Amino acid sequence: MDRPETWTRGFEIELVAPVGSSREVLARRIAEARGGTTRRVFYPQSERASRPGVLAYETLTIAFQVLDGAGRPFALLADDITLNEDLRDDVEGAPGFYRILSTSKPVLDLLELHASAEAPIDEVLGPLAALYGTRVAAGAEGVHVVRSGSGVVAMAFPLAGDRERASELITPPLPGDEAILRRYLGMVLGASEELGFFVPKESATHVHFDGRLLQDAKAIRNLVCVFSRFGPVLREVLATNPGCTRLGGWPEAFVALALSDAFLALPWPAASRAILDAGVVKWCDFNVLNLVDPFATKRTFEVRILGTTFDVDLLVERSMLLARLLGRAVTLPPLAPGGEPSRAALEAFAVGGAW
Repeated sequence: MDRPETWTRGFEIELVAPVGSSREVLARRIAEARGGTTRRVFYPQSERASRPGVLAYETLTIAFQVLDGAGRPFALLADDITLNEDLRDDVEGAPGFYRILSTSKPVLDLLELHASAEAPIDEVLGPLAALYGTRVAAGAEGVHVVRSGSGVVAMAFPLAGDRERASELITPPLPGDEAILRRYLGMVLGASEELGFFVPKESATHVHFDGRLLQDAKAIRNLVCVFSRFGPVLREVLATNPGCTRLGGWPEAFVALALSDAFLALPWPAASRAILDAGVVKWCDFNVLNLVDPFATKRTFEVRILGTTFDVDLLVERSMLLARLLGRAVTLPPLAPGGEPSRAALEAFAVGGAW
């Protein structure tokens, strides 16, 4: 699996709809082109909390899933809470768009199982309230709340401003074949551009690579060596947006762990626990959390620093470079840290050159 075309990958491309449009409009356009349909679904997101003692708020927002003519998932158009500068907060929110918030991910998992994203805001929390043996309480400004005996369980509130325009285009896992990638991305990005969607000020494109071969101590060590050495160069090559948020380096404790001789000797279950204990988080340039989190729903290595572009050839080319680097991390013997962090060295190493 060292060839770039063998690395399955999925893209998350952050866009904004023009004024008067929404992510639902794009979902319907893509569905029409595929002879498919759309359905309204919940999309989970976490946001950092400023409240003392609370690590994060868990939310569900309204998204639109595209199904192709055979009923298979083809794309998802979701909100992205990091996109704000191109949206207006001085206008009334679009009817039917709301957010659900809780401090508990299991509570929202339960809500997803029992509630429908098609329900209006005054009904959507009903099934959750029934599970707690209570009723939904309506508050000021359209807020609806479910409380248990120990406090607030979840709350739903209308969106302020035109957040329906925030449009994270999420693909399913795609084969690494260049022709397939170009056809797929050409179709969805072409539809986006035709409808007037644009690259927002905080935009990024994330690429998730199948991470199963990276679940190995030696592969993690090499991953850390490669992306520590070439990380600054990759920011230039991948045209990282300086306005993008939720980026940054790995925790020093994780880097030190991965480069230690003791780590190399660990079997994967012990290595993954050690990585978790080293404090890795999702919000960084190169996200390894999905490789080690026992509750992760996908086993991927996520690169979060690609600049968003409508140039399909450029986007595919950038993903192929990253796939080549992953292939080398998997196949090479344990690497030593360091080395020249130049663009020439990166390009040579990616095609088989010496470390």
